[in-house]
Amino acid sequence: MDEFQKNVAKRNREIKIVAALVVLLPFTALMAASFLHEHYESEDIRSSLEQIRPKVVLAIETYKSDNGHYPDFITNAVPRYYKGNGWTLHFLAWYEYRNLGTNFFLKDFAHSR
Repeated sequence: MDEFQKNVAKRNREIKIVAALVVLLPFTALMAASFLHEHYESEDIRSSLEQIRPKVVLAIETYKSDNGHYPDFITNAVPRYYKGNGWTLHFLAWYEYRNLGTNFFLKDFAHSR
């Protein structure tokens, strides 16, 4: 191979490297941004769930006090008895609730995601 062919081969390799970087760098940046957004979003959800949990528990207990039993579904008690901001009710979907008869089970899904 003469010097000219070596230079052409070298330039071809350089072009392929630059093309790969042009394609991969934005993709990598997008993936990193997506991961960070999801991480901070889940932290926000976790924080919100921790803040409203006492009010959700109070709503369930108030329902029991008024009706003599725990609600079968969290949506039966919380919207009526909840004493927090109404906009936080969308977080109910993040809770697992079960009526155990003499007690209830309440767990948020943010800790398991």
